[in-house]
Amino acid sequence: MEIPSSITATIALLLFISIGLVLVMTDRPIYAVLVLTLGGTLFLPVGAGFDFPAIPSLGGRTLPYVILVLATVVLWPHKLRGIDLGRWPDLVIVLICVAPIITARLNTDVISWGPRSIQGLTNWDGFSAASRTFMDVGLPYLVGRALFHSSSDLRRLMIWLAGAGLIYSLLALVEMRLSPQLHYWVYGYHPHEVRFQMRWGGYRPMVFLVGGLAVGLFMMVTSVVGLALGRARLNVGFVPYRLVGPYLLVILVLCKSVAAIGYGLLLAPVVAWMRPRSIHLVAVALSMVVIFYPLLRTQDLIPTAAIVDTAASMSPERADSLLTRFDNEDRMLSHNWDRFFFGWGGYGRNRVYDTRDGRDITLTDGQWMILLSTGGFVEWACFYILLLWPVLLGIRQLPRIRGPDQVLMASLLLVVSVFALDHLLNGFFMNLPFVLAGASLTLLKLLPRESSQGPDVGPPKRPSEAVATAEPSPSSLSSGLLGAGPGR
Repeated sequence: MEIPSSITATIALLLFISIGLVLVMTDRPIYAVLVLTLGGTLFLPVGAGFDFPAIPSLGGRTLPYVILVLATVVLWPHKLRGIDLGRWPDLVIVLICVAPIITARLNTDVISWGPRSIQGLTNWDGFSAASRTFMDVGLPYLVGRALFHSSSDLRRLMIWLAGAGLIYSLLALVEMRLSPQLHYWVYGYHPHEVRFQMRWGGYRPMVFLVGGLAVGLFMMVTSVVGLALGRARLNVGFVPYRLVGPYLLVILVLCKSVAAIGYGLLLAPVVAWMRPRSIHLVAVALSMVVIFYPLLRTQDLIPTAAIVDTAASMSPERADSLLTRFDNEDRMLSHNWDRFFFGWGGYGRNRVYDTRDGRDITLTDGQWMILLSTGGFVEWACFYILLLWPVLLGIRQLPRIRGPDQVLMASLLLVVSVFALDHLLNGFFMNLPFVLAGASLTLLKLLPRESSQGPDVGPPKRPSEAVATAEPSPSSLSSGLLGAGPGR
């Protein structure tokens, strides 16, 4: 669907830039990154942005990170010390941005499907795709790497995520009652057709995201975070820690997104009752599914027929949906073998068409398939290395973290792995997962040092900034969504 221009959307983007500049000038990086990343993701207009030559549109997916990276380089260079920026996981960003240029060089040929001909790629197409990848993936990852350093940063991140879920829940309830209209009322257009949001005799909310699936996924994440805060006994503003997770789980169910509800109901008891090491093992297991599912599908080692038969015994509609998905995956995997390592690139070259009339006969739902077909194995591997390396690194680092931070860190890694798992079913709704992955990588490096130093090492803090290390008070770091004390 073509996104129309909107004066209100332009005003919102300009206002966001102004707020961002004020925040970065206050020299409180942790608050700036939380306000801009969550605010940009959750409230800026979908599809709107400022278009300049040679760079992607600057909108809700990119503006927050451009502002924060420039602020880090110019105003907060001290945040780059001690995090070992430039190690091999960070160099993956270089590779994932170079890969589209190689893809373009390998796809200069015109391809034909019956009467349909699809143009080849140019060097400009390669550089354009590389810049989009850097803006969508590289910048959010670098923001997370650079600006989350300490126990208090981790706790503020989790509190703000749950707080954003509480705020979004109120807006979601409005749309459940009145239909998904908030984006239209504020910005003058719908980001997605409302008729596709009907589920179970009611509406699935979209709020200010790309659709109901994205809202369901976000509410699932915040419910998991809320349960983790309950384990750490950290309130969210004036909301007691015992209520946050259960309330957000109820809202998740009301969002009517089957996959997100399934994730939430399966992971809620894991976060609520299991030890941190067990929570992390679940995250590692989900990461293995994300890594090995595409590899097994390329070798036809997934028993798709048995899965469809099992689904048919429960729901014929679900079985038909799975069969359609598997058929399309088989069709695209067969096509992808011809350009396995660097893919087919853009212009629909990755899709399969009917050779008689040139009609497009493919459906692409999962992000993994989009990556594998357009950018090949190299881009797919880089994408998930950035996301999942912190989850695997936690095997060594998580036991070295002490106190409630261990359960918070384990839950954060679980959230990252669930974002990646959802890519097997759905597309790339938001780049927040790369902020969380980058933050996880730095926190896994620095939190063990903080734990080994003990609570009495370092400069004294004001009482409002004290961080509990064993049995935190229910009011710790809960004096409003902004937390307490200055940013580090």
